[in-house]
Amino acid sequence: MVVPFEAANDASCDLLAATARERWGAVDLLVDAALAAGPDTRLAEAEARRTFVGADAAEIAGLLRVNAVGPLLLARAFAPLLARGTNPALLVASPWSGSLAGKTQGGDYGQCASSAARNMVVRAMGHDLEGQGIAVVLANPGNFKTELEGPAFQHRVEAAADGLLALAHGARPAEVTWRDWTGAERAW
Repeated sequence: MVVPFEAANDASCDLLAATARERWGAVDLLVDAALAAGPDTRLAEAEARRTFVGADAAEIAGLLRVNAVGPLLLARAFAPLLARGTNPALLVASPWSGSLAGKTQGGDYGQCASSAARNMVVRAMGHDLEGQGIAVVLANPGNFKTELEGPAFQHRVEAAADGLLALAHGARPAEVTWRDWTGAERAW
């Protein structure tokens, strides 16, 4: 079954959760990989907008809504279903662009700010959901092989998926860390 879903929309999150409730009654694992990267379809356009001069406030606000507020809306809609699950976990994908420690150059304002905000929202949710027995996992799938190919794109999608699922299955409430698909902890 396919259910249309818009990450930054309360009603869409609620409809998705209602559909899951009707179908399964409980959820053991919820994966949030809904991320926005901006409207550009060409690298040259993206690079022009990622500069200090090219930063677009409306675009940044849109990225913040999807990348940072979206996980909160989805988790809020699904928390009752997760609380009824067996060893429930919320797995949220996060790009490396959200690392304050890893930011060593300017630019890319919208992606970096929204990713860092995503990480903070997820970390806070981990503490809030702990009392309901829900583990929250923040993880990066890494650079896996796609049609982009190249030296940075080294591991298979299946390997990344297996690694992320292993993180989710081994997670415990209140242990909110940021890890990559291999389990290595990353700097916030």
